[in-house]
Amino acid sequence: LLTPRRSAERIAAVARDARPPVVLSTRELTGSLAIRGAFPEDLRARWLPIDALNDAVAEAWKRPRLREDAIALLQYTSGSTAAPRGVVVTHANLLANLAMIRKAFAHGPETRMVSWLPLFHDMGLVGGLLQPLFVGGLSVLMSPLDFLQRPIRWLQAIDRYRGTTSGGPTFAYALCADRIPAEQVELLDLSSWTVAYCGAEPVRASALRRFARLVEPAGFSKRALFPCYGLAEATLFVSGGPVGSGVKNLAASSEDGEGSTRTRVSCGSIAEAQTIAIVDPETREPCPDGRVGEIWIAGPHVAAGYWRRAPESAATFGGKLSGADAAPFLRTGDLGMRVKNELVVTGRLKDVLIVRGAKHHPEDIEATASSCHATVSGGAAAVFAVETEEGDGIVVLQEVGRRHLSAPDLDRVAAAIQAEVCEIHGVRPLATQLLRPGSLPRTSSHKVQRAACRAAYLADALEFVSAPVRGKPVHRRARCSDEPSIGTREDHAAL
Repeated sequence: LLTPRRSAERIAAVARDARPPVVLSTRELTGSLAIRGAFPEDLRARWLPIDALNDAVAEAWKRPRLREDAIALLQYTSGSTAAPRGVVVTHANLLANLAMIRKAFAHGPETRMVSWLPLFHDMGLVGGLLQPLFVGGLSVLMSPLDFLQRPIRWLQAIDRYRGTTSGGPTFAYALCADRIPAEQVELLDLSSWTVAYCGAEPVRASALRRFARLVEPAGFSKRALFPCYGLAEATLFVSGGPVGSGVKNLAASSEDGEGSTRTRVSCGSIAEAQTIAIVDPETREPCPDGRVGEIWIAGPHVAAGYWRRAPESAATFGGKLSGADAAPFLRTGDLGMRVKNELVVTGRLKDVLIVRGAKHHPEDIEATASSCHATVSGGAAAVFAVETEEGDGIVVLQEVGRRHLSAPDLDRVAAAIQAEVCEIHGVRPLATQLLRPGSLPRTSSHKVQRAACRAAYLADALEFVSAPVRGKPVHRRARCSDEPSIGTREDHAAL
């Protein structure tokens, strides 16, 4: 999911942090100057091309003696809000989370997983590979590039191997809905697909429902849709399901204090064997059901910390409720609410925008921008705050859908987005512009990197396909909280 240049940049960042003594690779990559040249000069790692090893060396392997608290792997975060950090995942963490996934997904030896997700991402590694091994099922792996080049290959693999579980981020379902013709779907049998999970980025009900309408003629049931939530710091899985419940919208109190309600997509039931608290990040007091706060997690699947980052580990994995002496919580940095035993994820704590004293979640504005006109269907959006000499405000960047790049009147589409954002969210963007598909900076798991988008926008490094639609700046500061800390009471008291 990364370009060669960005792959080298990410690999270099991981190598600098992990300092591995051995690098497992292939003969092609071992000889790649772009890859090897990205490694730190002082890292004298031994490179082993696995496709050149003699199978006879396996006979010398001996089972290591490991304790449950021994490190199984370092799972590097995608870097959507910060540089990638190595999450220390122990064997106990893996076993606990794999058991949670097995129960929530109703997995067993009959499970047939089909996955195109990259194995350097927690959803691909833990969910796509280790979970089928854990339950004694089958795992069919595809290259991410094969899926991106022709999304129909994903569905064809599920048909061919009678896949029962498969999924990905919201963008994967939207990509299928946008690029797969209905006549190709009619040739498939997707009736075996009972768990179509969706996570790793904000779950968009509209994208999932468009996908369900596309594949329904192939025997797919919309009840197989399985929105879920997780993160690398909790090994992978936190909430989802139950199986067969489909997409569920929950009405919960809004955060503006005026008694209005807003419909949100449920990320499913909170998995057992863990404790979830929704916490006011300023007071550290638990929030009642239906009120938004920071999602805190405790349980055996919560990782041991960040590799060689003691201060960050203490801040993230050492959350303490006000007046409580209980074991510390993982502070996810995600905002959400609990409605009975279901979890709703609303956004990122760091990304909350403050305009004229009112809070706005960029995810909500991005959803409005991406759904208000057919021309941008399937394109991603990014919303962030900027400061100018004239005043401050927010910027809305929206990619055009792949099928509509040559559509006329793109300037009018940008104006329509500007008007829709103003009407629904009560804030007039400082600027709204359209871009080519795939232009916005993304992480390895395809999450839009708002900070990188903002930097590219300010550096005039983006290729736009529409003229900017301007709004007047506000003179009371509009900001996006980028600090790793919990912010101020002014920022978060309205949660």
